[in-house]
Amino acid sequence: MSSSKTPMVVAGAVTFYFVISISTVFANKYILNSNNYTFPAMTMTWVQLIFAVILQIVSHPIVPDYIPKPELNYDRVKMITPVSLLFIGMLVFNNLCLQVADVLLYQIARSLSICFTALFVFLLYRQKTSLNVLFCCGIVLVGYIIGVVGKANIEQVNFTWLGVIYGLLSSMFVALYGIFVKSRLQVVDQWVLMLYNNIISSVILSVICLITGDFGLALASKHLTDIRFIFILIVSSVLGYLINVATFLQIHVTSSLTHTISGTCKACVQSLLGAFVFGDKLDAISVLGTFISIFGSMAYTIVKGRESAPKPSDVRKDEEVDNQTSSPNKQKEEV
Repeated sequence: MSSSKTPMVVAGAVTFYFVISISTVFANKYILNSNNYTFPAMTMTWVQLIFAVILQIVSHPIVPDYIPKPELNYDRVKMITPVSLLFIGMLVFNNLCLQVADVLLYQIARSLSICFTALFVFLLYRQKTSLNVLFCCGIVLVGYIIGVVGKANIEQVNFTWLGVIYGLLSSMFVALYGIFVKSRLQVVDQWVLMLYNNIISSVILSVICLITGDFGLALASKHLTDIRFIFILIVSSVLGYLINVATFLQIHVTSSLTHTISGTCKACVQSLLGAFVFGDKLDAISVLGTFISIFGSMAYTIVKGRESAPKPSDVRKDEEVDNQTSSPNKQKEEV
């Protein structure tokens, strides 16, 4: 393991993703589906993308050693556009799901992202996932299925299958987005990828919003003159930028499947917090399903860690190769 991917770095990246992701979901949920505010989901996503571009450009003079100078290259635009399309799908269906469902149902509906990741990795790269890892993913999935059953049976809850459909579509885009980001990070810097992704996504989404009339609904909203609403929208946009950073960082130091599992575990914590923050209704079956998913996520982490650890035989082979390559040099020095 390289020094840049030590356990402390991985733990820090995952923790950062947890905090920012939960904060982002709660801020978006408050704007999109609260008693105080309602706002078009796609327009809010577009505002967050514009803020992300501005924040990254402004950040370059402050930390030039970490954030490169903004630039545009046609070849890179072509390479990153597929990532941007997946990114738009992920954000839009995330927000649409939040708009029609509560936090717990939002997370339950997205449970298949784990299965989608394993499936797409195999279809795209013929990369097989071990039975132990698939078993852990199955535990997580079973936990969420139990959660769906519990959620659907809670009395006086607005259980909507439209929210489930949006969540499943979001799961598919989350899985594909993680896989494509991982592949692009092998050829471009994460900050370069983030800048191009946000610019391309904002352009594409602006066209979609114009065609669907989403911009018109946003401009007609009475909340645009509300100082408190504008403040919350700005906070959610800043968090939207930081979730970009957190997502790229976590995928870079781990893997696309690890990112998906981490998101699932985060979802369990987020679901329980949603009951306190938004008053979402919980019952014993939903809570049981949530903790089964947490157990599956922990089991996955242990199994994946053992599979990633170098075997003693591999270490010995590497040492033998090093000794063989160094021997001729020693002989030359002696001569």
